[in-house]
Amino acid sequence: MRAALSLLLVAVLAASACSDDSDGASPSVTGPSTSGPGSVSSTTAAATTPTSDAPEQVGEPLISGLPAIVQLTPLAGGGPRPLLEWQPVDGAARYDVTLYAPDGSGYWAWHGAETSVVVGQLATAEQSGPRVSPGMTWAVLALDHDGIPVASSAVRPIAP
Repeated sequence: MRAALSLLLVAVLAASACSDDSDGASPSVTGPSTSGPGSVSSTTAAATTPTSDAPEQVGEPLISGLPAIVQLTPLAGGGPRPLLEWQPVDGAARYDVTLYAPDGSGYWAWHGAETSVVVGQLATAEQSGPRVSPGMTWAVLALDHDGIPVASSAVRPIAP
């Protein structure tokens, strides 16, 4: 719930900033692409340049205009409860992670100071709880001690 409120606050702040500034430099909030079930744009985040040791960043940024968070989790192959992992961000006090259903609606959320979390925070795949299914996406938002966004990931596809 707290993560959802943070994202809502970010959306309101970004919308008001965009309406006050017409030069296009203000951050704007985007969600997962919903042009079709499970579809995600395959653009590369502008603030990241993939290298041989860094994963390719795919998807639209959660909030454009902020530094990019590099997501380390592979696009598929982690099973129904993969470890979602990302690189740490300077100045971040906590991270908000959202897993989106194929239709773009929020499915599961987490917030904490760590730079990784198992979907559903469950130790084994035999337990019940949230699971990744084909067509889902996920994103990370880094927040400072005051809850202000300092970086944003792409809305990245994830499959079991």
